[in-house]
Formats: sequence, structure tokens, C-alpha cells
Amino acid sequence: SPSSTGAWTPPTMDLVGVEILVTHPGFTGGGGVFFGYFDISDPLNPTWNGGNIGAGIVFTTVPTAVRNFNGRAYWAVNPLTGQPSLVYSDVLTGRVVTSANQVLTFDDNKPLTALGNLGVGTQLTGAITQSLIVFKGTSGMFQVVGDAASTANPLAKNALSVPTGTLAPNSICSTPKGLAFASPEG
Repeated sequence: SPSSTGAWTPPTMDLVGVEILVTHPGFTGGGGVFFGYFDISDPLNPTWNGGNIGAGIVFTTVPTAVRNFNGRAYWAVNPLTGQPSLVYSDVLTGRVVTSANQVLTFDDNKPLTALGNLGVGTQLTGAITQSLIVFKGTSGMFQVVGDAASTANPLAKNALSVPTGTLAPNSICSTPKGLAFASPEG
């Protein structure tokens, strides 16, 4: 159930490998459950579980969002103290983070409010440029490109010089023209 006070954080879901990962404000970290997941390796018998990531990083704060990018789960984490971060999993195993270095921070303590996938087809080459857009409130966005395992296209974050963002994670939608979302700019 949503909290009757404070900001509402909607649940998010995304498929990584054979699991549908779920964030929800109802997860509290109690009993070691920071998020949920459906194991769909057997489509006729999906199973529901809850837990935490493990190995290099273990959640101490419940993640507010999850999004698949390049076959990895990217988890938005906003601790009460310290920098908000994006923790990314190993490829096709959204619940496994083997290195403590699998994290991106965004230069300040402003909370991460939403994640959206951006795929843009180019007319000239027919190629797809893809990125993960990280929203920071109503006035900031970052673009994450590449992958940590790639030398040709390494993982990088880029601050976007746009004076808007969103507090409405469920409004984000990929379109052929880019990413659409509810903005305070209209």
C-alpha cells in the first residue's frame, strides 16, 4: 500500500535475463527483502521471490527504480545520507553485482527520480543509438551510454543541458522521436 504521507514512489518492473525485477515502496528491507522478482525460467511455473543483491554490493537502502540497459539491471538508490547512485548488475543476472565498482554517482545529493530507455534510429546509417536517461527531479537529466565490459564503447555518463526533468516516473515513454515524459515545463 502506498504511504499516506510524503512523496509517492511508484513501483517499477523490468525484465533482465529470466527474471522480472520489481521495486515497490512496500519493500522496507525488513527480513533482507529490498526488492522482488518473478523467476520466469519456466514460463508455465513462474515463481515470486524477494531479496537483495549480493557479492560486491549489498543494498542497505531500498531501490526506487530498476531498468534494463544493455542486458544489465540498473538500480536507482537514494540513501538518506550520501550520494544517490545507480548500481548496475552483471549481464543477464539482475540480482548479481560482483564488484563494488559497479556503481555510478551523479555529482550531488539530489535524488534520482526516474529511469527511461532512449533508442534513437538514425536516418543516415540505420544504426540505433541507445542510452539510459537518469532523471534527477524536475530540473536535471543524465545520459548513460556504453557498457562497463566494452573497450570500444565504455560506460560513460553525460550531463544533459536541459532545464527540465520529471517527478512522474510512470509517464516516461519511448517514442520514435525520443523520450516523452510529463514535465513541469509542459
